[in-house]
Amino acid sequence: MSRQQGIVLSLLLISALSVFAKNKDKGYPEAWLPITPQELSVKNVPNDPGADAIQLYMSYYKDDDAKFISVYKRIKILREGALQPGKGLVDVEIPIEPGQSLKEFAARTIHPDQKIVDFTGTPFEKTIVKTRGIKFLAQAFSLPDVTVGSIIEYRYVIALPLHVVSPISAWPIQGDLFTVKENLRFRAYQGVVSVPSEWRSVVPRSQVSYSYLNQIDPNVPERKEGNLMELELQNVPKFDAEEYMPPEDDFRPALLFYYGGRETSSPGPILG
Repeated sequence: MSRQQGIVLSLLLISALSVFAKNKDKGYPEAWLPITPQELSVKNVPNDPGADAIQLYMSYYKDDDAKFISVYKRIKILREGALQPGKGLVDVEIPIEPGQSLKEFAARTIHPDQKIVDFTGTPFEKTIVKTRGIKFLAQAFSLPDVTVGSIIEYRYVIALPLHVVSPISAWPIQGDLFTVKENLRFRAYQGVVSVPSEWRSVVPRSQVSYSYLNQIDPNVPERKEGNLMELELQNVPKFDAEEYMPPEDDFRPALLFYYGGRETSSPGPILG
């Protein structure tokens, strides 16, 4: 697939995704995105003809006010290598941090002939080790009946703990697969967050600012109604880890949202 074909695929996918705009305020789609003929026909990744898989769509939405994280992923299997154990494509792990719980979940496989096989089981609890040896629980599952040419997709909602606000939140901009389209959203807590710089203030206040880490795209978040920050990206290359490199999280592009007091400043504060 050429770069021009990749752009065309992006435009076609954007058109298909527009039917879901009405569900955004609810945090996650109530139904699956439509499968397009163009998605079914994809056979290669732009500028990476040997890639095992391509991520056609990824949506990530964290709402600190409504207390949830919503994720939607659609991936196409291009070669046998994607089916190997350890790839994290067919066997999926959803990290669940302390205080969080899996609230909504659905997964399915779409064959090249458009036959659909739904995941009908239940994710099971598993302990995983992340960067720097930190352990987390995960809800794990295996997508059913996956073959080369299949499109696999899953969506889930994680409930966040009440009365707790993480001081820093991050958008996962670049992953291990080339991504045709990303939709990233964040809504800050709409009250006052206790931050150290305001502890002695007679009238404490808080606001959220953002900053890029290892920025790869010139686009910046757009502020929408209801203090919702949104960023849409297209044709995002995969992250290539190098052998013996320091922790990958220090090099992966991300956009950070952080709570602060009067000292906080940024090009786009959410709360005044």
